[in-house]
Formats: sequence, structure tokens, C-alpha cells
Amino acid sequence: MGKALTTMAVAVAVTTAVAVTPPAWGAASAASTTAQAATAAQPAASAWRDGAFQVDTAAVVSRSDLVLEGPAWRDYQSMPLGNGHLGAAVWSQDGFTAQLNRNDTFPDLKSAGRLVVPGLFELAGAPNYRGRLNLADAVLEQSGRGMTARTFVRADRDQLVLEVTGAKPGKEQTADLNLWDGRNPTTYAEGGIGALAETFTDSASGKTTGAVAAVTADARDVRAAVVDANTVRLTFKPRANGSYRIVVGAPRTPAVTSARPAARRWRARPRTGSTRHT
Repeated sequence: MGKALTTMAVAVAVTTAVAVTPPAWGAASAASTTAQAATAAQPAASAWRDGAFQVDTAAVVSRSDLVLEGPAWRDYQSMPLGNGHLGAAVWSQDGFTAQLNRNDTFPDLKSAGRLVVPGLFELAGAPNYRGRLNLADAVLEQSGRGMTARTFVRADRDQLVLEVTGAKPGKEQTADLNLWDGRNPTTYAEGGIGALAETFTDSASGKTTGAVAAVTADARDVRAAVVDANTVRLTFKPRANGSYRIVVGAPRTPAVTSARPAARRWRARPRTGSTRHT
């Protein structure tokens, strides 16, 4: 089904060994006895207190964050994000690439679209690049050359969000939403929104479903245009402070024959604000 969403099974095993040095030979027995008695008098450490577990969940989960030693240039190195319905594989090819897949585009779980942002190549190629998959908040955090990029899938809506700071305010940026050869979407572009839509039919059951993805940006001078049969493009400039936000919506959708109505429904409720992502 074209380039399938890269699946990643990440197993993180953390083993901590604490060695306690025994007392030196000849140490006073009275001191040893006193220490043992004090230790015995202390209650055992436990997360269960006052009738409930008292745990800093975020701190515990963050011990297993994935720290990137360099940008993920290949699709098989992609970082996984998602909310249980919409998933995204994110890597640094062409600056920034994110492939979107839903769990209900049967029969083959075909991708709803792929977002490409060339302007982030400056960040990805920086000698001081840093990357971290923040597991507690489900956010991919990247930085380099004075730029930052935060990528996440909203918990309350099927949207991929890319938040960038440190971009050059006067430099025009682009963001492409595309599908690859062999796919046959309808395309739509109007104002500051572009969209792709495609219908699939399961030959075994006869059930028809569809996938739609729509992209917009919170930035200056946002314009959308159809580039070719498989691609729509946003052109925009960052805000005066060098920040911008790109949002791609890929909602659960029945069979669709046109990207226009789906994009218009999404336009009415873009919900581009941030929220907790877990």
C-alpha cells in the first residue's frame, strides 16, 4: 500500500544496581548495632501512602524518553506519535516529514497523507541538533541553530500539530501535503486550507470507507494551492517573532468523493490551540 507507516517496537530496559560498601574491618560493634537499630526503626519506602499511590507519573515515564543523537533521516528511524486513532511517523527527510495513518481506513489502512516542511532542514542539519521523544507528554522535541520544533498528535482531536520557533520572519516557507504514485486522491485548495481525499472499497466485504487530510497554518500570508494530482501546498511567512504552527487534520471519515466538503467542515473547527497530548 505504497509506503506503509513505519511501525516501531521500542523496548527500553533500565537496570539500576546500587552497591553498598560494607563497614571497614575493625569498626566498633556498638556503632554497627546502633546503625542497624536505626535502619530497622524506619518504615519501608513505599509509593502507597494515605490510601493511594503517590507517584510522580511524568517523572517515572520520562526515564524512558528516547534521546536522538542525530536527526532521523530515514523512514525506518521515524519517531512514533499518536492518540489511538491517528498515528504519525516523523522523520527528518526533506527537512521534516510526517506520514499520517488512521486505524480505520480499511481494508489496507492506507495513509491519509504525508506532510513535508523543507524549511526545517536548517534545524535538522544543525551541528548542535538535539532531539527527544518526550513520552510523558507524547511530544517530539527538536532543536538546532536557534530553532525549535514540537510535534504532537492532539489527544482530543485527530490533528497533527507542528509548532516552530526561531524561523526567519521574512523568509517564505512551504508545507506540502501529498500522497505518492499509485494513489488517486481528489485535491482541494482555497484560502489557507488544502486537502486530499480518497475512497477505498473492500472487495471482500463490499464496505466503502475513505480518508481525508486537510492542512492549514497559523502564520502570516497563508495561501493554499494545488501543485499536482497528489499534492497541495501551503505558502506562508512566520510571525514577526519567528514562530508558526502547522495543523493537519485527518478525522474519521466515511466514503468521500471530494476533498472540498471535508475541508470545509474542518475549516469550521480547526482547533489549532495547544493541549495536553497524552
